[in-house]
Amino acid sequence: MLSNIIEQERINLSTYPDGHLPLAKRVRIAGEIKDPETINKIFLACCKFAFTKLHINDNLLLDILKKAGRTLYEKEINDFGLIYEQNKNYLESMDKWPLSGVAMACLSLCRSLDTGSAGILNMEEYEGQDDNIYDWEDWNADFFASNAYSGGNPFLNEGSIQKRIEFWDYYLETALKIYRSPDRIADSEVKGGIAESTDIIRSKDYNDSFLHSKIKEVIDLVLQDLKESKAGSDWIRIEIEGQDIGGMGMKGFYFSNDNERNRFELTYYLYDGDLSAVKLMDKVKKHIYEQSPNEGTWFSYLLTIYPDQTYSVAYNFDDPKIFSDKAPNLEPFVGEFKKYPRLQDFTPQWWQDIIKNQGLQYRSL
Repeated sequence: MLSNIIEQERINLSTYPDGHLPLAKRVRIAGEIKDPETINKIFLACCKFAFTKLHINDNLLLDILKKAGRTLYEKEINDFGLIYEQNKNYLESMDKWPLSGVAMACLSLCRSLDTGSAGILNMEEYEGQDDNIYDWEDWNADFFASNAYSGGNPFLNEGSIQKRIEFWDYYLETALKIYRSPDRIADSEVKGGIAESTDIIRSKDYNDSFLHSKIKEVIDLVLQDLKESKAGSDWIRIEIEGQDIGGMGMKGFYFSNDNERNRFELTYYLYDGDLSAVKLMDKVKKHIYEQSPNEGTWFSYLLTIYPDQTYSVAYNFDDPKIFSDKAPNLEPFVGEFKKYPRLQDFTPQWWQDIIKNQGLQYRSL
């Protein structure tokens, strides 16, 4: 039974070398599912997960993902064989990581949509080999997406093991959700990226040396808080939900080996100067705004930290929901826009309504 297979693999994930879910296990899952459309929905969710979590801003990839979604969920007709051939050389020539990894995942998705998931359902003379036995052109979208999200190929000892485990755990959970409810868009629940379902694409670079140094300082303070909270050392990741609008705040959670979410107390954010995690993040916010004031800046974020101190940050520029457990409060967005005005093209519709009602002015070119 598929649910039993998936639950067992979620348990097994931490035992696999480098956190990689073997191809043989995914072939077995695909064989249980059988339906090519369902499998392609899983591949699409994997691509969107990597695209969103890694803050990829690329119109071509966004267009491919949108067309794939409309084809799979709205029965729109698209020639993915043609899309594959037209974009193959360009996407394969991308050399900036992780954009190149996500590009290859999207290209593989096009091939899978064109061939009815033949790359995993109809593998000739398959005898349990893993992904590394095959040429990279034959890899499926899920493996490309896992490499992009984790930071590299497990067979070359690249990337973060914890992030790879996180990806494959998402894959397993999502595969079961889609199998049980194939008409429900599973990736609508994915956290991260530029929140709110808008088409706003930004050119900002979230990975320069200044931002990296400030976030590393925040991570050091968070890890000190976790140590002082006596939470133990058996955690697999930390999530910090933070805001910087109408006041600054942070909430800390750590996940144990059984993936249970636990709250822990943050104290250093109450300090001054560079011993204040929220004030360090305020510097991050201002720096991002200075890169491109026309595009605005974030007002909340999700910082995910792994035991090897690698991390990812999902900045929220556009969604009024600040914390996951609280309803939106629109009042602070008046002052936020006065302080950090942006172009209308980079302002979501719900915020445009506030701006109109308050008689505020957009930033001009």
